[in-house]
Amino acid sequence: MVVVTRPGRRTFTARKEEKTFEEAIRAAFSALEIELRKFRTEVVFNVEVGEKGPQATTVNPVPATPS
Repeated sequence: MVVVTRPGRRTFTARKEEKTFEEAIRAAFSALEIELRKFRTEVVFNVEVGEKGPQATTVNPVPATPS
């Protein structure tokens, strides 16, 4: 069983029973990948020079466009 908690307290669980431990882990992570892709958020941000080079600042979700 693999349990993943996202910020905002959203939890995903994948439980798989396969022939080997490796197959079960791969199947569980594959199932979680599918679920997590549904929550991918695009963002816009400003870039500023930081101590170690460019860094993102003022990160916000992409504004919704009217349909």
